[in-house]
Amino acid sequence: MVKVGILGVGQRGLQHLATLWSIRKDYPLTIVGLCDVWPDNLSLGKIKRFVPDYSDQNIQVFTQFDKMMSSCTLDALYICLPPSVHNGEVVRAAQAGIHVFVEKPMARSLAECDSMLKGCERAGTALA
Repeated sequence: MVKVGILGVGQRGLQHLATLWSIRKDYPLTIVGLCDVWPDNLSLGKIKRFVPDYSDQNIQVFTQFDKMMSSCTLDALYICLPPSVHNGEVVRAAQAGIHVFVEKPMARSLAECDSMLKGCERAGTALA
């Protein structure tokens, strides 16, 4: 079972959550954590407007990335943040052995992209 987390539960994050939620019965995955600095984005009412059959049973919610990283066992992490607010999450997740999907655009500069690629390469994790 692949344990998945989502960082950033705004519009893009909710779209990914809806997709993951709809395929979880057919694929060996479980959503174990959601993280967003805006607590309203994590409210059950808001999430259910986008994912009507969503249940927060066994899904932890966080407003701090470090808390999610220390509290959840993740195999994969969807990073659905605007690139202007990235703060090293890709490399930190890779260093923890977590495979990472980064919503586009993945960074604001080629140097930031290279840093992410090298961090994942060194850690032996996938970056998509």
